[in-house]
Order: sequence, then structure tokens, then C-alpha cells
Amino acid sequence: MKLYSPPIISLKQKLVLGHGVNIVWNDVIGRYMRSKGEKIQYFYPSWNHQGKRADQLDSSELEKKILALEQDMRRELSCFGIEESYTLYRDTDEISKKNSQKYFMQLIQRGFIVEHNGEYLLDLSRIYTKTRIKEHLESVRYNPPHLKKRIFDLTKTLTGLYPISKRRRYATPIPNSVFSINPIFDLAVSPALFSEEPVDYCIDGNRTLLRGTFIPFAIWSALFDKPFARNCCAHGFLNLTDGLENMKIEKIKKSIGDPIIDSDVLRYCVLLPTNSLKDMIINQDTLMKGKKMIYRASNLAKYFVKHYGPQQNNQQGDEEIEKMIETMRIPFAMEIFRNRIYWLSKKIERGEKTTEDDIKEYQKLIKSISPIFPSTVKRIDEILKWKA
Repeated sequence: MKLYSPPIISLKQKLVLGHGVNIVWNDVIGRYMRSKGEKIQYFYPSWNHQGKRADQLDSSELEKKILALEQDMRRELSCFGIEESYTLYRDTDEISKKNSQKYFMQLIQRGFIVEHNGEYLLDLSRIYTKTRIKEHLESVRYNPPHLKKRIFDLTKTLTGLYPISKRRRYATPIPNSVFSINPIFDLAVSPALFSEEPVDYCIDGNRTLLRGTFIPFAIWSALFDKPFARNCCAHGFLNLTDGLENMKIEKIKKSIGDPIIDSDVLRYCVLLPTNSLKDMIINQDTLMKGKKMIYRASNLAKYFVKHYGPQQNNQQGDEEIEKMIETMRIPFAMEIFRNRIYWLSKKIERGEKTTEDDIKEYQKLIKSISPIFPSTVKRIDEILKWKA
């Protein structure tokens, strides 16, 4: 199973909370599918090192800068509790460059990339008429559903020739040309390093759909006459307020005040906009809402151990929550979890008697939410096995 999202542009030297949206969304789907026995193929982190700022440096300076940036950014990305079992991708690596050159030359030979005054352009009009791109776009499952219209609108407004080369010092070279391959192309064909089959889940932001999603669909239709992805997701961006906008990710994480759950609170925040193309405000209240929900879930574990003794979680996950994750509606999964945890807590607060069925219901919720809140679930599993 292949997962995909656009890379982090490292030379901007700025990593913000919003970068976690794509990364965490992929991580949630990856964890869920791995729990179902799937082998996950996904680049983490995915780095774009070919920015304009690289042209100002010599090769030795660039490599040192890249390594330092990667180290800093990986440390910040670890604040989201991302699994470290994915494949690292750099668009400056030789394997990426050879892969990109291979498919670039194929599209030249087929007439889908044309040369004009030394510059190379992707012939979208030819792709629309000579491939089944519109059938491919029709076959995709979109989230949110109105994303489909946004993508199809691009086939109407984006016609003719699209620049697919640039003058970049360290970008992938085009043989016998002063131009280099546009990094957009490198990324679009990067999943072909695994296989030439479609990506299973493609995740992007609403402001980068053209470069990060639509152009890859056009390129894969021209290369393989297949859809780029089977499931296509897009989201709004995060707008931070209450002073969070001036804080680095590590400082926001530290402000949560609980090292056991702080990464899951950040995951909660960055997953909120993943069911809409609208931007979302994240503030101190958002952090507190996530923190309270997770504390409620943890306190229930302590209650059940105190009154019923240690528990072994042999339950299957909650089908409704798992369906939400599989169909890319993760905010709905979190809302279902929050509401049911709240209901169980209120039942106890009202002095009502809890039952074995309540324990089973709780264990199902914890099992199914683990791809979203892995640190919390790990802690809860430890609590449930405590002996009085």
C-alpha cells in the first residue's frame, strides 16, 4: 500500500504546525492499514531540497546545510509522534534523479512533453485527448466530496502547455539542456520508485492542489494511463492565534504540560481541518479541548481497573470509528470517540452503575482510536494491566 503527500520545502527553514497535517494524516492511515496486515510504502520525511535558495550555495555548503536542516526538522516533526519506519526521500538523491529522468524522457518520446526555445512543457491538451485522464479522475474516491469538483474544474481552466522545467543549479538535469526538471515532476513520479501502480492515498492541502495533486494525475495518465491515486484527500490550512503563531512546534508541545500525551494533543489539532477545504483556527482552547478529551479517556482506564481489576484488551475495534479512518474522515472518528468517552464519564459522574458491557465498549473505542492517539492508547493499555 502506497501513501503520498507533497514534500516539505526544507530551504525555507520554517517548519510550522500546519506541516503536521499531511504527515500525521498519512501516519494515521499507515498505522491503521498496518494493523490490518498491510505493508506500507511511504516517504517520511519527504524533502524538497531544490529551492531557489540552493542556487546561492556551492555543493559542499549545500550538503552541510541540508543535513543540518533535516536534523532540526526531524526533531520538530518527532513532536507529532510519527513512526520512524518509513522510507526517507530526498529529491536531490541520485535514485530520485535517475527515476525522474527516466520518465521525463519517456514523455518526451511520446509527445506529452514538448520543447520550446529550450524550455520543456507538459502538453495538457494532448493528455486530455490521448489518455483516459477524466475517467481516472472520475474513478477516485474524494474527501471531502466537493474536492472532486475542484479537481475537475482544473481540467477546464488549465489547458495548453504547462512549464515542467526550470533553471535550477541543483535540480535534476535534463540531458543536453541548460534547463533542469521541475521538482514538481520529481515528486509526481516518486511513487514509481515503489511500483507503477496507483497510490492508495494521496493527501494534499487546498492551496497546493495544482502542483501536488492535479499535475501528478496528468503525468500518471500520460505515463501509465492509470489514475495517480485511488483515494484523494485535501484539507484546509491551520491559522494559529493566542500567541501560538509565534511559537515553534516544540514550544507549543511543551506548553501542553504533559509529556505523556502532548504529541497526541498536537495530532488532534492538526487533524481537525482534514475534513474540509476551509482553513481552521487553532488556539489555546483547541489545545485544551484535545487535552481534556484525552484525560477523560485515561481516567476511565483508572476507574475500570480500580473497580473491576486488570483488563486484557481482546476486543475488536469499533467498526464505526475504523470506517471513518479508512474513508479518510478522521475528524468524524475523533468526534465519535469524544462523544462516547464523554457519555461513559458522565454515567460514572451521575453515580450510575457501570457494567461489563461498558468495559467492552471502552476497550473497543481504545482499540480503534490507537492510530490517531498512539501515545495515549499505549499509556491506557499499561493502566488497564495494573494490579491493585
